[in-house]
Amino acid sequence: MTAPEIRIRSIELFERPVRFRLPFRFGAVTLTQARQAFLRIEIETGDGGRAIGVSADLLAPKWFDKRPELSPEETVEELVGALLSAREEALADRGFATVFDHALALGGAIRETLAARGIPGLVAAFAIAQLERAMVDALCRHAGKSVFEAVSSGLLGIDGRLLPERPQAEIGGALEGVAPRRFLWLRHTVGLLDPLREEEVEDGPRDGLPVSLEAVVTRHAIRFFKLKLGGDLEADHARLGDIARLLDRLVEPYHVTLDGNEQYADPAALARLLDRIEADRRLERLRNSILYIEQPLPRAMTFEVDLGPLAERVSFLIDEADDRPDSFPRARERGYRGVSVKACKGFFTALANRLRCELANADAGRTVAFPSSEDLTTQPGVALQQDLALAALCGCVHSEKNGHHFAGGMQGATAAETRAFAEAHGDLYRLEGDALRLVIETGRLRIGSLACPGYGAALLPDFGAMRPLARGGEAHG
Repeated sequence: MTAPEIRIRSIELFERPVRFRLPFRFGAVTLTQARQAFLRIEIETGDGGRAIGVSADLLAPKWFDKRPELSPEETVEELVGALLSAREEALADRGFATVFDHALALGGAIRETLAARGIPGLVAAFAIAQLERAMVDALCRHAGKSVFEAVSSGLLGIDGRLLPERPQAEIGGALEGVAPRRFLWLRHTVGLLDPLREEEVEDGPRDGLPVSLEAVVTRHAIRFFKLKLGGDLEADHARLGDIARLLDRLVEPYHVTLDGNEQYADPAALARLLDRIEADRRLERLRNSILYIEQPLPRAMTFEVDLGPLAERVSFLIDEADDRPDSFPRARERGYRGVSVKACKGFFTALANRLRCELANADAGRTVAFPSSEDLTTQPGVALQQDLALAALCGCVHSEKNGHHFAGGMQGATAAETRAFAEAHGDLYRLEGDALRLVIETGRLRIGSLACPGYGAALLPDFGAMRPLARGGEAHG
């Protein structure tokens, strides 16, 4: 089909406070509260129609930019500033173009502007991602199509520029196979501060939700787990031993991923961790259950140091290093096989990486590259649903999700908004009083309702219950 052209008429930025029911150690900081940003866009189509679209994500401190000289508050302000700069760039009169044309032009301009200010690429990707997702949502709502239909039908105008290194690739044909899924396996994140057993829980929230890993497994029958590493060999080995003793009680097979969060200094330190795991017979089942290790080395080192023999021992995936459209191909040259799928890093980059994996696997005749859904911060509502929809678009079968566990609901929303989301997405949520709870059945999330007109959400949030996004918000941790 011929992709319709749109013009951006207005962009507004909002926020809601999110207070955690449980503290979470997020990289170098421990969070007890944060701010969730919302971007509302109005587009005009070539036929004179208008539509509203939205995107949302947590303003997570010290993840997009981990420079030690910056405070957590300063890194959040950096994200806010990037969103404000992206809005200014997007409102410059660019005329009518396809969503994909707008995304390419805006992405290049925003990266250039922020790089000139010394802002890391991952911060720029965050701002670009919000614009992309909101434009996609608006056009899908205008056309009455789901995001899956939009991608597979050519509504967004995606063409060969999606994969500049493979200009002859049949982009349209490859994307025709995109289809919604009925469910995704939930991968539960085990943070470094999380209590593992019930007897370790002290003064936990009395909200009826599980706190310890033991309670989560019992209640939700989780089979996929993401285990955080801290970079200390002795502490990480001991922590994995404690977790293994609990998970090994499971009769059914389980699967784990290890998240290094850039905490290991070099491949030699990482090799020592693998040596320790493989030498410990108590970790045999856990070792055999490891799917991959996520971003163990500093992001800059990803493209400077080959993994070498380590890549033969276990698969490695990039996350923080995925800060520009060509990051994954460059990382594969160093031995990495996987790339994280996160709506907060870019809609079109995620689709490009899905196709890169499919093409690489077809060329090799076996699985040599893979995408994996990774974002524990997404809150129920727009952010969670857009991220789950992107995971499904990229062919992922499990998704790291834990924002519901640490925050415990759809915070900041009115009772009417909460009820509306529960009714529109009754497979994904249920109401407990006024609280919106994620439905986890035998370790899975049912996501069929995400195939609704729009990008993963059947309705818009209540912007009247939000405050304008501004610099200098309340404390974040």
